[in-house]
Amino acid sequence: QTPALEVNANSVLTSLLLDDVRVERRPPPRERPRDGESVFSRYKWWLVGGGAVVVGGATAAIAIGASGPKDDGTITVGPIP
Repeated sequence: QTPALEVNANSVLTSLLLDDVRVERRPPPRERPRDGESVFSRYKWWLVGGGAVVVGGATAAIAIGASGPKDDGTITVGPIP
């Protein structure tokens, strides 16, 4: 035998059943540039990474273009006639 469940008799139970517990979901605020913040300081890592890729590609192109035989493999010792 259990006593009847009266919602009004228990304040904790009443608050659990009747309180609005929905969470209001708002989109996060857009990031705005801070005062004195330039485009470079905001995207500096993207710019540095892109620059590194460009410099690496140019170095590889120069290295590939510069490699190759320049002479026929003879060694000259002494004065050249």
